[in-house]
Amino acid sequence: EQGQQQPQQGEENALDMPPNKPVLPLQGGTKPTRSPGGAGLRRTIGQQQQGDPDKLDTTSYVAPLHMQLSPEEERLFKLLIRIVEDYRMGTTLRVAGGWVRDKLLHEHMSSRNVRSKRSGDVNVDIDIALDNMLGQDFAKTINDWLKQHGRTSKHVAVVSRNPEKSKHLETATMKLGGFSIDFVNLRTECYSEDSRIPETMCIGTPYEDALRRDLTINSLFYNINTGCVEDWTGAGVKDLERQVVATPLPALTTLRDDPLRALRAIRFAARFGFTMADDLLNACRNPQVHQALLTKVSRERVGSEVQNMITAQSPLMALNLIVYLGLGPSVFTTPAPEHVQVAGSDVGGEEGEVDFAGQANHQHDRYQAGLVHLTHMNTLLEGGGGCLRRVAEAVASDAHQRAVALYAAFLWPFHGLQYTPPPGTKKGKRAGKLSRARPVVDVILGDNLKRGRRELREVGLVQECAVLFQNMARVHTMYDTSMHGPLPPIKLTRRELGLVVRRSGPLWRESLLLGLSADLSKRHGGLGEVFNSRHVKRHLRMLAVYEALAQTIEDYGLEGAWDLKPMFNGNEVIAILPGLKDHPRVIAEVQEVQIKWMLDHPEGTTEELAESLKAKYPTLC
Repeated sequence: EQGQQQPQQGEENALDMPPNKPVLPLQGGTKPTRSPGGAGLRRTIGQQQQGDPDKLDTTSYVAPLHMQLSPEEERLFKLLIRIVEDYRMGTTLRVAGGWVRDKLLHEHMSSRNVRSKRSGDVNVDIDIALDNMLGQDFAKTINDWLKQHGRTSKHVAVVSRNPEKSKHLETATMKLGGFSIDFVNLRTECYSEDSRIPETMCIGTPYEDALRRDLTINSLFYNINTGCVEDWTGAGVKDLERQVVATPLPALTTLRDDPLRALRAIRFAARFGFTMADDLLNACRNPQVHQALLTKVSRERVGSEVQNMITAQSPLMALNLIVYLGLGPSVFTTPAPEHVQVAGSDVGGEEGEVDFAGQANHQHDRYQAGLVHLTHMNTLLEGGGGCLRRVAEAVASDAHQRAVALYAAFLWPFHGLQYTPPPGTKKGKRAGKLSRARPVVDVILGDNLKRGRRELREVGLVQECAVLFQNMARVHTMYDTSMHGPLPPIKLTRRELGLVVRRSGPLWRESLLLGLSADLSKRHGGLGEVFNSRHVKRHLRMLAVYEALAQTIEDYGLEGAWDLKPMFNGNEVIAILPGLKDHPRVIAEVQEVQIKWMLDHPEGTTEELAESLKAKYPTLC
């Protein structure tokens, strides 16, 4: 930090910072104390230089690692340094968090079987920490500089602090040079003299800020001014090398500061294939953390973390950790049991067969059952053979479709459960009347994970149509009594399969895979029975059945069957069946009859269809 230019004596500069550190007051207007950022604190965090105890020796925190910048990143950082120098701000700019971590993983540890970014990928999300001003002020300075140099200013979005929901820092976000940049100040907490409850969030030192980060691997800085990597906790680089997810402070302290960090730790462990530190695992099991995650953190933030897990490379590992650590009820929150009832279900197993999910009388058992279904779905999406492989590849290649399939599989044990809001609650009345029962899956995804209506509709449709494919598989296996030799040919008509494909629409692949995943999760005799050779034979046979279903759909040419329109519109149907004028309600039935006939006769003509309608409705001719 030595050698930074300072404004000359008497020179007017509206961006000069006052001699005291600026303080961010908490909501409520309580006046905070000053941040203890002077010599007393610096003596505890750095080596003192001879002759001046206020100078902090930063060399102890510089990691001997080279950071290779892309041309776009170099241009961005040069622009920011130019702005700092032109206004003589004396600001040290540090890139924090994921950008530094991912760069180091790719450049120095890509040979250690770590799931890092591909070569050539540029992380366009950059967090920049400021040591002497707030993010909103720095973003405003950038726009002032751009205007003075004849450039277009950028929109700045400010996300305010919300300590009640564990959002401790005000963040200013802007797009610059193709990058999405978050500007925040280095932070520390200020306390009153007789209390350990923080009253304010102050601008802190790099060391203080690093200690307040969620994980050591996310506490690394890249100093734009010096071009050096800084590891103020002394553990960030080491934990990257050891492939360990750990916290800078005691784990329980870090999670109490923001309970969402439990999910972030799980997400990064799954993303990189790292091991979670023992004290972090124990803290994630703490009931206080579970309750705080449920009540202190906004559901939007929880839903965002879960979505990042589902769309990442290893969703199975992430959700396994959530269930293993007992976080399921705090994440995939369900309504109170007294307001949940089982809807009429057409899911029935074969005689003597017990559905794994069907035995889940306790909520935790349902999460365990969901992991079984998710395991099968994830395995199907990652590999396979024949027509099933083509089906799985079509789903896995689209991030949204893959997420829908994984959500539907994990939440399959909750399919068929309905929630009725009790009277007197916000959602217990609608226009003065009791509201209708809602699927519990909708409550989990919509109310508690804040997923959009499209995902709710699609997950529900996939689960509904999975039942239809299960029923078709059972009909087919009725003719397969030997469990040996070649599979008997499919005895389902084009109409039967076509109607199911029409009902599921473009999601028929996800529905078929979910039906297979659920059938593979079934056991004979209960949860505790040892998996034996009979189960293996049954699984192989079930795979063959669904492979035959997928192949038959392909052979019948049913792709796009959901777009099939009746040959005759309403007026044309009345011309063929004049009696419909007196029975207008029958027109919808006739249109459905047309679709069924067209599925049975893909090469049929309009003349043949007209004769078929006359034969079916002779009294209307």
